[in-house]
This record gives sequence, structure tokens and C-alpha cells, in this order.
Amino acid sequence: MKNWKRVSVAVITTLLLGIFSCEEATGPAASYTVTVTGTVTRLNNNLLDSVVVILNNPFRTDTTGTDGVFDISFTSTEKNTTSGRLTFSRYGFYSDTMTIQYSSTDKDKDVGQVALRGLTSAQDSVVTNRPSARPGVIAFVSSTLPTISIRGAGSNDATNLTFEVRDSLGVPVDAANKATVGFQLVAAPDVVVSLNKSTAVTNSLGQVVVQLSSGQRSGIAQVQAFAAVKKATDTTQVDTIRSPIVSVTIAGGNPVLSSFTIGSEKVNVPGLVKFNQSVAIIAMVGDTFRNPVQPGTFVYFTTTGGIIEPDGKTTDNGTVSVSLRTGLPLPPGGVATITAQVGTPGAAVAGKTGDERRVDEKVMVKA
Repeated sequence: MKNWKRVSVAVITTLLLGIFSCEEATGPAASYTVTVTGTVTRLNNNLLDSVVVILNNPFRTDTTGTDGVFDISFTSTEKNTTSGRLTFSRYGFYSDTMTIQYSSTDKDKDVGQVALRGLTSAQDSVVTNRPSARPGVIAFVSSTLPTISIRGAGSNDATNLTFEVRDSLGVPVDAANKATVGFQLVAAPDVVVSLNKSTAVTNSLGQVVVQLSSGQRSGIAQVQAFAAVKKATDTTQVDTIRSPIVSVTIAGGNPVLSSFTIGSEKVNVPGLVKFNQSVAIIAMVGDTFRNPVQPGTFVYFTTTGGIIEPDGKTTDNGTVSVSLRTGLPLPPGGVATITAQVGTPGAAVAGKTGDERRVDEKVMVKA
């Protein structure tokens, strides 16, 4: 009977290996590029610029230019037909949405013309390139980077914010109606956060640009543009028009060993006789200023005993958690050493070698 059991186990093991081999033979899913294009107009078919187009699956954005065209591209490995939702938004107009479907055999999507309806009937009859009227609103157009790093951390620590002054019908102000725009920091993580100018005069497109530079703390910086405009009914008095408040995330910098910590949920685990006992291993990664590193920073894990999840990505607070499970190989001397490393294993990271980015934690595995 004992010999029969041994044979049975050997057969089962062979079958499992065969199943795994078949799974590996399929290989990774082939990737393909999906392109979504179209043109946005007013109801009178005049081309509409500055329309923000957002695709939700996956998340991608584009903004129409003076030709009203948007172009969104991304890489997909989805084998089945996948749906996504496009949202079209512009100041002075009702937003609109549409659903698209794409697959490896239907990857070039031209949605044609999308006509947005104005909040007022006057918006629908505006003729493109007509002279503008007096300034009426300030719109936020774009930022070169939605997230920047803290200053001195080795990553991008500044972003350019573009605002556009428009008349009451949404037409960018021309040279005859140019405006002087001021900028202010509404909120900032520290006093080092700065703007490179306090005022700017609109260009031929009605736009102004200001650069926001980070400080030495992570958090949210908020910027607002404003302008004093003479009243239409009484030019001796002025109204102040303001843009929406623009938020920019200031994330942590590159990881440093002095702010890299690893710990375990349990110090002693009964893993020599009980397999598949789970222990949470938690790493906490910070930058040189003791801020959490940028969310999504990869941390890699190895162990001298049992099985551990190979990697994880940091959350907003700079932590990442993986699971260690007891099993073969049993750790030498009953002590498993878990090593965490930031960056690609064996590669240099931000001027540091792999060994200088490693921290260890020991877990006692006992009967």
C-alpha cells in the first residue's frame, strides 16, 4: 500500500507539471495599438478648440486645437472586445459622452464629428475666428505635468500651467482685448513652493503661462489666475474674473536607504510543520526629505525560506505589503531572511547599486 501511494504521488506531480507546461506555451497576449480620433464642432459646424476629451478605459486625455481634432492612442493586450467611454467638456458648453468598442481586429476608431451644444443659443451661432469681445472668463487649458516631484530629489520638480482668457461666448481674446493676468498660490505644502511670475499679458491666442516649482514637502499645490476687467456698463469700475483653482500633486522623490524600512506582521511563525502559513511583510519607502516616494514605486522581495510574492507597488503613503507563505525551502537554522529592494533587481537605481537599495528582515520559523 505504501508503494502504491508513492507511485500515485509521482503521477500527480507529473500531471501538474504537464499542465503548467501547457499554460506557459501559450505565451503572453499579443499587444496592439488602438487609435481614437474625431472632430469636435459647435452646433453650427464651426470647429471647436480647447475641448478636453477623456477616455476612461484606459485613462487617456487629449485637447482639441483650432482644427477641432482630437487623437488618442494607447496599447492594449485585451483579447475580447472592450468598451470605453469618451467624455467631451469645454467651458460654456454642455458636456457630451459616447461609448466606443475596440479589439485587435477593430483598433482604428474614427468617431467622426461630435457637436457640442452651448449653454446659451449665442454659443451655437459663434463664427470661428471672429474678433473677440471684452474678457469674460479665464479657463484652465493644460499643464505639462499633472504630478511633480519635491525639489532636489532628482525628478521633474516644475510644471507649466496654461490659462486662456475668453470673452463671454468662449472666444479667446485677441490683441485688441488683451488682458493682464495675475497668479496666486491658493495652497501649498510649504513656503518653498513658488511661481516664476506674478503677472503676464495674454498672447495672440489669449493665453498666458506660469511655471509652478515644488518645495521640499509632498502634498497638493493649488494655483488660480485672475484679471481685473472694466465693467461694460461703467468703464470706471472693474470686475475681477478668476479661473478655476488648479491642483498639482507634489509627490515624493527618489528612494534612499536611510528612509527604507521593512517589517513583518509576525516575528515567530509555526512553519516547520505547518505549511501555507501566511505572514504580511511590509516595506515603507521614503525619499531624502522623509516624504513617501511617488506612488507606484516598485519594491522587489526575496526570501531564504518559504514563498514570497515577488513585488508590489507603493501606495500614497509609501508603503507596500506582500505575503510570505511558509513551505519549502525550509530556512537555514529556522530563520528566514526577507530582502526588499527598490528598483530593478541587479540594476543601478538613481546612481546607487542594487545592494545599496536593499533592506533585510528576519522571521523565525519554528515547529
